[in-house]
Amino acid sequence: MFLDNIDRIFYGTGDKNENGETFEEFLEKYNPDLYEKPSCTVDMIVIRCDGRLERFDQKKQILLIKRKNHPCIGMWSCPGGFIEIKENIIDAARRELEEETGIKNLPMQQLLTYGKYDMDPRMRVITTPFLSLIEGDAAVKAGDDAEDAAWFDITLENRGNLYHLELEKEDWHIEADMLEVKEKHSLLPQTRYELIRSSNMDECHCTMIIEALVYLKERL
Repeated sequence: MFLDNIDRIFYGTGDKNENGETFEEFLEKYNPDLYEKPSCTVDMIVIRCDGRLERFDQKKQILLIKRKNHPCIGMWSCPGGFIEIKENIIDAARRELEEETGIKNLPMQQLLTYGKYDMDPRMRVITTPFLSLIEGDAAVKAGDDAEDAAWFDITLENRGNLYHLELEKEDWHIEADMLEVKEKHSLLPQTRYELIRSSNMDECHCTMIIEALVYLKERL
């Protein structure tokens, strides 16, 4: 049984199902491998500025880690990793951030969930990114799956419905262009983003970073 202690709400009305099983009998027979299961991960978009962030045009940096294993070995990406089976999503985000960069105790805002079936060559993965903000200095130290951890300068330009992202650190340069598509609906207007191109970073991380920065910009 997956849970050690079962909340009474899961018992519903206490009736038996169409097979004549009580809730306990149903759980005893249930096969958790009945459906293929995707792996779940978290990613952290950590933004830093020297003082209080009051305007989006202030100088900002983003924390990235250099991958020391496949896939994308040797490239820079957002800190992140797999969620443990009995771990809340936000706890996984805090754990992975501390393990890979040494940073802890940050406020975190959960963003959209990403689930393109082909975004990871190892297996079916669904990832949930979190946005964090540091106002002031923050030392980082790479650990766990990270070969290095460093701050990259951010430039995000808005050209109509096109966003152009540049991340720079010494001799490493990352670029991406993303199109913003707004679909009008009286009750449920939707905005979706289509990545046009990216260099030196995988599509998923580029998309997450741009959407996180747009989210931040809209709140300043």
